[in-house]
Amino acid sequence: MSKGIFTQTFVVLLRETVSIESVKKKLSDFSRSQPLSAQSDWAFSGPAILLDIDEQTEGKVVLDIVSHPWPDEMRDNKQSSSIEKAFEQGHFGPFTFPGALRRATQQSWNWEEGKTATRMHQAFIRLRCSYVLDDSAQVSTELKSPNLPKNYDPYNELAFMTEVVGMLLEMSQAICYFNPGGEVLSDLELLTANAEFSVEHSLPPVEIWANMRFSEVDEDWSVMDTIGHAQLDIPDVEGCFRPQDYDAEEVENFLRDVGIYLLQNGDIIQNGETSEGPGEILWKAQRCAKPYTGPKRTTLRWFPDDKETPPAELR
Repeated sequence: MSKGIFTQTFVVLLRETVSIESVKKKLSDFSRSQPLSAQSDWAFSGPAILLDIDEQTEGKVVLDIVSHPWPDEMRDNKQSSSIEKAFEQGHFGPFTFPGALRRATQQSWNWEEGKTATRMHQAFIRLRCSYVLDDSAQVSTELKSPNLPKNYDPYNELAFMTEVVGMLLEMSQAICYFNPGGEVLSDLELLTANAEFSVEHSLPPVEIWANMRFSEVDEDWSVMDTIGHAQLDIPDVEGCFRPQDYDAEEVENFLRDVGIYLLQNGDIIQNGETSEGPGEILWKAQRCAKPYTGPKRTTLRWFPDDKETPPAELR
């Protein structure tokens, strides 16, 4: 599901549900709407409020309370049709795929507590950015398609929503931030540390929005990859390497640097282009329509140019 009715989605997982009035009070500096009634089906919207991103754009963030656990699969024995429809229309996020929370939990390397903390959640706050909502949080009937504005800026969206999430994480009921499109989990302490590091070093806080994952291919080869770059309209990146020859931390830093380069310059790296990487040698790029690890998306795959032959499934 690409960007459409909604362009970004963040989630705050809760130990127990909260009232929309308490959330509105917490976000008094942001909120401009009175609480809106829930739709008949929670998969599409619970009780909600609207937030303006800024005065320069027409984008809105609709924030709603869902008094159910996050639906990690499209189907559910009780409400399979409505949950599936909500997934397909992007109501759980434009880049959200079934199993996102499970994968985020398994790959929660920067926040170890995330591998168990999510089990406690019973409800969630959902933040969704859109450019086709009216003041009742309904999709405009005048628009045939959810076109993005000419001045569309995904970075601005993510930065604003991150600020809002930081305030929501201060609530006693909050467990953690969950980015379903980037399969990222974070508590308030880690979110704050990443944001402060970003400001101090004048770098985009990509760790907040896109996870870095690790997978073993065989006894010799491994893959590190990002998930979540599509939120910024750039491809995810993969690094294929032999752990006995290259340091995993250096590979991670290299992939993060590539992501920042793409963010600053656009999707301009082509097949066969090279860049100096881990091991102080050149790494070669390969554009892939299918990643080694799901979900399905376009990636930019990197190999060390050291004459070693990677496994067939990586070529």
